[in-house]
Amino acid sequence: SHHSHPREEMTLATTPTFAGAGVFVCFALANRHADCFPRQIPYHSRRARKSRVTDRMVPAATPTDEEDVIDLQLHTRREAPCAALLSLSAFCKERGIESFDVYGDFNCPTSESYLSQFEQDVAAHFGKEDAVFCISGGMAQSIVLLINDATRSKNTGSPAFACHPTSHLLLHENSGYNELMKFESIVLGWDHHESSYDPNIILETSACFRMGPLRLDDVEALVGKEGESRILSHPSRKPDVNVSTLILELPHREIGGKLTPWDEVLEMSNFCSKHNLAFHCDGARIFEASAGYGHASLAETAKPFDSVYISFYK
Repeated sequence: SHHSHPREEMTLATTPTFAGAGVFVCFALANRHADCFPRQIPYHSRRARKSRVTDRMVPAATPTDEEDVIDLQLHTRREAPCAALLSLSAFCKERGIESFDVYGDFNCPTSESYLSQFEQDVAAHFGKEDAVFCISGGMAQSIVLLINDATRSKNTGSPAFACHPTSHLLLHENSGYNELMKFESIVLGWDHHESSYDPNIILETSACFRMGPLRLDDVEALVGKEGESRILSHPSRKPDVNVSTLILELPHREIGGKLTPWDEVLEMSNFCSKHNLAFHCDGARIFEASAGYGHASLAETAKPFDSVYISFYK
């Protein structure tokens, strides 16, 4: 999967100034630094390129037919710096943007900040109270975890969140949640009696394609008869962690875009309310999920969740 490569993105997420408000939308706007991805080098810049899908050689396109080439491995269209800056200049002129936003200036009137206007517009589309711009999706979801731990913590055990075995936080972020924030994860839907969770089993094999989406019974395993988690945490295998957030990815990317049944999503929301858990949606592809559920609006898809992460460039 090309998603294992490092990347930078632009994201909107909830602002910490609204900690505990349970209103959170986050988005990725654009991917940058094409030099991070060998597959993103234009065809005409090489005499030939090797396909990542097959082992055959693909003939290089000439400069004259570059516009006719459609590379389905690219998730954004690349522009030359000059063209990108000209486009940005025209955009600002058309919309009357005459000043730079000061990141973090939350006291600035919305009418004076294009970014604030955009955040409010997106929040409205998703039926949430507020939204905030962040540098990356990893940063946005880390902010969510920290806010939820600060507002829902029982002050016992290590901070933790619960998620599906194929969560992006487990597979593609180099354990940043643990290294940087000392969080543990409770991996739901993994057969803990067979072996302890190992992300390399998923990354290095095709095991994930046999998995289903996160289900209600997986979530209910979070709470045992005595009200404590029956699952040891990853990576430290601790029994006494403090789970403050349940993360549900919609759709589940690594297993082919599968969706948790909507009635079970609603039951998960009820479960989280009952047990004082924040319900967070990793909705990098929530536009696809909303269409897949047949919802009339994005707000309908976002409604069961306390917070939502959204990516625009997917």
